[in-house]
Amino acid sequence: MFTASSADETLEIISEIKVIPGQITQTMFARSNRLHWAQNLERERIECANNILSPEFIESDVVLTSAKGIVGNHLADHAMALLLELTHGIAMAVRKPGFD
Repeated sequence: MFTASSADETLEIISEIKVIPGQITQTMFARSNRLHWAQNLERERIECANNILSPEFIESDVVLTSAKGIVGNHLADHAMALLLELTHGIAMAVRKPGFD
């Protein structure tokens, strides 16, 4: 497994990478010869299209998946539940005898 800490280091090792969980640029794609899967982590679909979807990428066998939708209403609901717990002591109330 390779982990790059900079864009320059990524370009040095890109020819050995099979999966990219993050942003891939046209330069990276042009230098990759073992890439099978790119997982887009960008929120905006337009940015993904501008950065990745070139004719060469579309014609390749590389699978592109998107993380869009990972963060949504469920995260906001969870954040509100945590805030209510902190501000109103819900966890402590639930543990009190006779609460059920």
